[in-house]
Amino acid sequence: MKIALLCHTRPREETRYIASLLQGLGHEVEVLDVLRCYMRIATHQPLVRRDGSDIRNVGLAVPLFGKGYTFYGAAVLRQFEMMGVRTLNESVALVRARDRLRSLQLMARKGIGMPSTGFAHKPDDVNDLIRMVGGAPVVIKILKDGQTRSSVLAETTKAAESVIEAFVGLDAQVLVQEYVKEAGDVAHECLVSHGKLLSVLERRGAALGSDSTQPEWCVGKITKSLREAAVQASRVLGLDFASVRLIHAQRGPLVVSVQTVPDVLRFRNVAGDAPIEKMLAGWVREVPGDV
Repeated sequence: MKIALLCHTRPREETRYIASLLQGLGHEVEVLDVLRCYMRIATHQPLVRRDGSDIRNVGLAVPLFGKGYTFYGAAVLRQFEMMGVRTLNESVALVRARDRLRSLQLMARKGIGMPSTGFAHKPDDVNDLIRMVGGAPVVIKILKDGQTRSSVLAETTKAAESVIEAFVGLDAQVLVQEYVKEAGDVAHECLVSHGKLLSVLERRGAALGSDSTQPEWCVGKITKSLREAAVQASRVLGLDFASVRLIHAQRGPLVVSVQTVPDVLRFRNVAGDAPIEKMLAGWVREVPGDV
């Protein structure tokens, strides 16, 4: 089967790693820079082209491009869907999951545990916004184009007010989340594929108010609560595969973020090739027939 890996600019090491594993399974792999692709949108015979040639005979297209390329990358992915190509993750799910606020609202509606979150643009009462999520300390994040651009852990109400007012002064949209004290400095990263939890990594020794990846990760234990929370989060967002980051509160696991492109190198370096090989095998099984 011919598999198209959709990336941006030059392939990163993660993309080359996935390509090598798929080739080892006997598949033809084409790595496509979505920014160099262009398309004909038509009722009959929609096309994706690159360098003057049609891209044909693709059995599966997988989006691996970064968040900053979501708008155009999703358009290319949709075009493959118009051509009848199976896609993992589908374009609708990809865009939905990469919209931070929308994904939070969808998960909250389905009862998935997450830190209490406030959202504002120009709040009249900043103090009330902070109280609404449980008071300081809080994690404050800027949203731009639906995605988190930066985050700050504010230890006190005064510090939180100053940060929020500064962000508001920049005409930014602000997310304010409770800081879950009992979570301590432990987080879990869960690799999910087609409704199955394949691997869990555990991180200790970092403040959870940031997205820092510097602390060491180790192999974590797959528990029932982690499995249910991670699988449900990916399912609600319609993702075929994802990595789900969780922390633990007294009320159970809380979803901190869902990534549509898992950090496969992190999982490989900590847990070996097996989880990634299982994920790729799931990709191939989802394509009906011999494409």
